[in-house]
Amino acid sequence: MADSAAAEDGFTVAELGDEPSASPLPDAPPRWQRRLLLAATLFAVAVFVFDFWRYAGYLIDDTFISFRYARNLVDGHGLVFNPGERVEGYTNFLFVLLSALSLRLGIDPVVFTKVVSLIAAAATLLLMARLERFGPRLRGGVLPVSVLLLLPLCTFAYWSFASFETMLFAALLAAALLLFLRESRAGRGHGSALAFVALALTRPEGVPLFAVANAVFWAIDALRTKTRRALRRYLVNAAVFAAGFGPYFAWRWWYYGNPLPNTFYAKVTGGREQILTGLRHLGMWVASFPLLAATLLLPLGLLSRAGREVVRRHPAVGAVYLIALAHTVYIVSVGGDFMPYYRFFLPILPLYCLLLAWTFGALADRSGAGRRAAGVLLPAAVLIGFAASHATTQPYVAFVSHRTTVVGERVGQWFRGHLKPGTLMAVNTAGAVPYESELPTIDMLGLTDAHIAHRQIFIISTGWAGHRKGWGEYVVRRRPRVILWYNTAGSREPFYLGDHELADNPYFRFFYRPRTARLPARNGDGGPLLLGRFLGDPFEVGADKEGRGPDLGLRADVHELLSVRYTEIYDAPVALNYFELDPRDAELWPLAQEYGPRIDAFVDTVADRWRVENDAAPPPDAAARRRVEALCAAALAKIRAGDYETAKSILTDAVQENGAARSPLVYQYVANVGALTGDLFVAIGAQKEALRLAPDLPLYRANLKRILTLPYEKAVEVRKP
Repeated sequence: MADSAAAEDGFTVAELGDEPSASPLPDAPPRWQRRLLLAATLFAVAVFVFDFWRYAGYLIDDTFISFRYARNLVDGHGLVFNPGERVEGYTNFLFVLLSALSLRLGIDPVVFTKVVSLIAAAATLLLMARLERFGPRLRGGVLPVSVLLLLPLCTFAYWSFASFETMLFAALLAAALLLFLRESRAGRGHGSALAFVALALTRPEGVPLFAVANAVFWAIDALRTKTRRALRRYLVNAAVFAAGFGPYFAWRWWYYGNPLPNTFYAKVTGGREQILTGLRHLGMWVASFPLLAATLLLPLGLLSRAGREVVRRHPAVGAVYLIALAHTVYIVSVGGDFMPYYRFFLPILPLYCLLLAWTFGALADRSGAGRRAAGVLLPAAVLIGFAASHATTQPYVAFVSHRTTVVGERVGQWFRGHLKPGTLMAVNTAGAVPYESELPTIDMLGLTDAHIAHRQIFIISTGWAGHRKGWGEYVVRRRPRVILWYNTAGSREPFYLGDHELADNPYFRFFYRPRTARLPARNGDGGPLLLGRFLGDPFEVGADKEGRGPDLGLRADVHELLSVRYTEIYDAPVALNYFELDPRDAELWPLAQEYGPRIDAFVDTVADRWRVENDAAPPPDAAARRRVEALCAAALAKIRAGDYETAKSILTDAVQENGAARSPLVYQYVANVGALTGDLFVAIGAQKEALRLAPDLPLYRANLKRILTLPYEKAVEVRKP
């Protein structure tokens, strides 16, 4: 009766682990079900096409780390980030090789890898259709249920055309699981182990996934056959995997000197905060995909006889659940991820869609009412999945990630045109800027720098995963010509651990000076270039107001229509802020190494050297000095009145006229204004110039000593409301 009822409603249920090839076609479902399922299918496909079109041009900064390794490989430098430095700052060996192939063929690696992701996305959908046949399933719709559930999720569209290894990893995982299921049913074969080798070469998570999958399928076969014969086949599976992956593992350990990628040491800091970060990431994922996350509760179904029967008849359900659960636990244990749209969850998102699809199939298998309920609940699940995955901040996060990369490309190109080849720089975003600049680079977050990655210190925080390490003193010791804080366009304010350590480092303060450049906006057809529209006010500007993000080169116009607030974002000039080594002080570096923490002795010795230089300089022009000091007097009056902006303007004129005057007073006043307004680096630079012109004044020496050692947070307190 169950089979006849299924045919009447237009759904059939697959038998134990079979892939039916010649099953009789079900009778046509009722018209209302056909229309409902067709509407859900058209809606899901339309959402996917729209999201795919929206995200097709998006870039990710970390992709360019892989491209840099690939370019160095093609250029004969080896798999390195900086020539001569063997550091494994990537976790996607196969993706790097594909990128190198595209460069060797003269194809833009961005385009090439996007096409690879698109092919992998199509393969994932096809493999899901195959995998769905191994569990209880509904039939009668246009698309397999798992595919229908996956398509309207914006995260799938985003990663389907991303220049990243994520979708390739998802496709290989689905292929490996399909092979495992077929081999488990046939009782022979080891192709799944080879598929997992490819998976492990794509990302290191493939290794624990293989271990879990091999153990799970062995346990399932052992319970089903009640014998130990299955153990031998799975031991051979492990041997095949070891034979395929082992040589690569041995090579990379020999080549890079560590058993794990450098990124692991940089990102996985351990401790309670890391777990809390992972749980926070899991919570965000659950909020974005509530129905898929609900499948984590499927073991509760084992409390019922019907639930146990489903698992007995369809062992694939238990296998897929355990593998998805194991990877979810892994994601939490490493602290989650910072990239848009839950990168680490994407490879198992199809598995959760399979579990939900099988849940509908199990519901339909129970009774005619269950089949009718499943026919209604499925379109509802499509709508809920769409709404929940889109009603998050992730669209804006993805846009900011893309914009960060675009700005990084422009900044890298700017530095390539302004710095000599071989000039060392230091950045936090180690993708687009180093790739486009083609300059040797220190990655201050440690992804591609072994010294920072292995330093046993990090920020104790539940914030961004993988952004807790840094080492300001190490960066200063290497003396890069240019240092960028925070993001691809730099910042005058410290953000990461390394930034804060640099801000408090006396020698960074002494030897580096802040610099600013303006990269012009790119206009559209005769006007501002519209980059996107977003619901709400992501910049928190306020209704009917304009806000700017100079570090991302953005202008945000916030509007309100029928009580609905939305934001239009336009291209705007990029404010590039960086710190540059002062070439005039290059000969003083040995003194920094000699005196170390003895800053007072360092300043006294520097002042003595400047006295010698000052004695050899031509005498100041008396008339010019009188004009400059008159401007200083006017500026002092404004300072006493609290009008610092006018004082800055006057002192700017005074500095421009001070060449022949050689008055230290103007720089002392600039330093005073900098200290009063919390602009520490302006104050330090001006105090240095004052001491350079008057090296015998004890006041100037004392001021420089104090300002070089004043804690950064203390120095900028005046700016806090």
